[in-house]
Amino acid sequence: MTTLTTDAADTLVFSPDGRWLAANPGVFPSLGSSLVVWETKTWSVAASVKPERNPHLGAPVQWIAFGGGETAQNKLGNAQSLKFAAEGKTQIVWYGVSPLAVSPDSKLLAQLGPQSFSYVELWDTHSGQKLQSFAAHKKATGSLAFSRDGQWLMTAGQESLRMPVDLHTFSGTTEYRVKVSDANTWKERASFSYPQVLALSAVLSPDGKRVAVERSWGIIDLLDAQTGTSVGTVATAMAPSNYGPLFGKGHLAFSADGSILFEGAFKSGIYLWKLPVQ
Repeated sequence: MTTLTTDAADTLVFSPDGRWLAANPGVFPSLGSSLVVWETKTWSVAASVKPERNPHLGAPVQWIAFGGGETAQNKLGNAQSLKFAAEGKTQIVWYGVSPLAVSPDSKLLAQLGPQSFSYVELWDTHSGQKLQSFAAHKKATGSLAFSRDGQWLMTAGQESLRMPVDLHTFSGTTEYRVKVSDANTWKERASFSYPQVLALSAVLSPDGKRVAVERSWGIIDLLDAQTGTSVGTVATAMAPSNYGPLFGKGHLAFSADGSILFEGAFKSGIYLWKLPVQ
């Protein structure tokens, strides 16, 4: 076993080739105050930065995504890039206070717009030009992810909020929705609705064919990303917190080949499921 840091971290992201691991270790309540990148063969630190904290925006490293090259910009909207050299190449990892994702070819950066919680902005990582923006959800967009082939963009966000909410049962009429959109036209291909109090965790499979959605304590739906039909459900005996479901970024991940689903289960550790081959 190797201990990389004794500080808490709530975001862990591997580079697409598995060569690098980035995280945001910090000491609570300054969690997310730094970005550290490790080389996964030796587990030595390849790069690190501790950005200046904006008191109005919170921790500067809440979302992380790999992608880019020497000509990539240093800053796009609210996102910033950390560049480091390795074996004659420039590696890039993006970070920011709001949801972001980088396309597999590293040409596009998708991020939450600064003027609205619902709009997604698309940026050219090399020219620095903002190409487009669109409203992904009515109230707020909570997460973004490109499929590994770059054809699809998945978003999860809030559509409505009607009060009051019962804080004892955590039931209410808030609606969350997971959407899959064409990354060429940005037209919606599929959409799945969930009545929920707190935000959902959702992740797109590497081939863009399945969506995993953590809709309740330890209950994960597997959905066909094109039709929205269920292709299975997995469940664990995860005990709820006194503060209700703690859904959000980083709870779910597919393996590179899509055959294994990982779930971060708070104090219960990490669960793994072997999924049927499609």
